[in-house]
Amino acid sequence: MAGLPIAVLTETVQLKIFGLGELQRTDEHESNGRQSKATLTFRTLEDLPTSPTTVWVARQADGRYWLLGTCEAPYPTVKVTYQGGSPEGEPAVKTVEITHVGINAMLPVAL
Repeated sequence: MAGLPIAVLTETVQLKIFGLGELQRTDEHESNGRQSKATLTFRTLEDLPTSPTTVWVARQADGRYWLLGTCEAPYPTVKVTYQGGSPEGEPAVKTVEITHVGINAMLPVAL
């Protein structure tokens, strides 16, 4: 990777999240080469896109954007955990965990 950001030239949908999300990447070097795993976790009330070719863009606190996934396999996996609200008025939310594994699982992107 030359350090140049990738442009996203399609329609994007911004999801409203509760609190702060978490984005992390783990790089492993094995005899088969390098592999990267990126995980994005956040809480939302909104319904998520369901297409297997959906790619995810996350914004860091410093304003940088990162891309997880491509329109080719392997696609990111999406795990959604539903949590009921509380009697004190806490809303029922979905905890979403998006995981992408590949040579470069998390790429810089320009929006």
